[in-house]
Amino acid sequence: MSLPLLEKGHASGLANAHNYPWIAVVLATLMQAAEAWTATGVFTLYPFIQPELNLSQTQVGFITAAFMASGVFTAFPGGWLTDFWGVRRLVIICLAGAVLPSLGFSLMNSLWMGVVLALLVGTATGPIFPATSRAVMEWLPQKRRGLGMGIKQVGPPLSSGVAALLFPAIAVATSWRISVLAVGGFVAFVAILTVAFYRDKPSSGIKAPRVNAKELLGMARDRALMVPALWATIFVGIQFAVISYFILFLVNQVGLSKVGAGSYLTIIMAVSIVGRVAWGAISDTLLGGRRLMVLGILGASTVFVLIALAFVDEGVSTVFLVAVAVGVGLTVVAWMGIYTVLIGELAGVRRSGSAIGGAQVFMRAGMTAFPPAFGYMADASGSYALGWLVMAGLGSVATLGLLVFGKEQPRATT
Repeated sequence: MSLPLLEKGHASGLANAHNYPWIAVVLATLMQAAEAWTATGVFTLYPFIQPELNLSQTQVGFITAAFMASGVFTAFPGGWLTDFWGVRRLVIICLAGAVLPSLGFSLMNSLWMGVVLALLVGTATGPIFPATSRAVMEWLPQKRRGLGMGIKQVGPPLSSGVAALLFPAIAVATSWRISVLAVGGFVAFVAILTVAFYRDKPSSGIKAPRVNAKELLGMARDRALMVPALWATIFVGIQFAVISYFILFLVNQVGLSKVGAGSYLTIIMAVSIVGRVAWGAISDTLLGGRRLMVLGILGASTVFVLIALAFVDEGVSTVFLVAVAVGVGLTVVAWMGIYTVLIGELAGVRRSGSAIGGAQVFMRAGMTAFPPAFGYMADASGSYALGWLVMAGLGSVATLGLLVFGKEQPRATT
């Protein structure tokens, strides 16, 4: 028996409205914001959680890793289900499944409880990224996808910036456990909006082949897809290490207050909103859809910003710290939209959910490994500088490999 709330909703006239493709992009942006909110809302509260639960830097990284590790098992199947079911049904199920474990963080009293809750949230939200990416790929023509994906990828920095500004202030005034309740509330709100307003594109009801390991292995043998996927594995690991530890870095090494440190993460995310849209527009217009070149520019710029972070210490000027935060926003956390369009265009729209979900399996390895590894380097060396420099070195190698071995031209666009 079908559930009316989960049906694709083709019968309603909403999806046939002239401006609905951009309405769909806005809704996909909110879905992506809710997915990011479940994790980054917790990240912004690490300066409160760490001392209360007596966690080391490495143990903090384990919680971040748990958010990402569980998505390995749902990102690729979720991408295939997006191709099979459509975006709407899958996203509703995923958001609904994330609400209760997100609220459960308000009761966290140990490292392992936090890890289990993060695993549950990550399992539920793993398919949302390939699903929302498919929404952009199917609703927009190729010449608008870079801009559309850039707008969609505004969701994570927007929600993260709000969390970094709001949650530490609430935690200081009341308790970090009260702040966490807002995480589940926002996710539930976006689930309701999805039910009410999102519709799958009427002409996109094409079922994908049965999912199996051969499809993932076939992608692993495709150099055009694997080179940018491996690059993204390194860079998404860098991104999550930065997001997870930036506030702790400013509190523990630079000596800022918890609320003051949160404001710099807000700067990063605000600048990233501009950066993601701008890079998408540049890729579509000035560079004629040359996604690989844009990723190369972003990769090289990220390396320079990470090196600059290694020189940030107590007594650093506010001007330099703001400049570094702006640099992080324009590079370290601004590349995902362009990368996603590249993968989707290489695979073709009909297979975009499966391809983006499959690529996510590799990326989840970076998301899982980098935060605890960075935390371990901070614990072992007593400073964050080693971690920033190691990531800069890895980013250099990955970007060189992308430019040497990557392929620019897409194989298919439909």
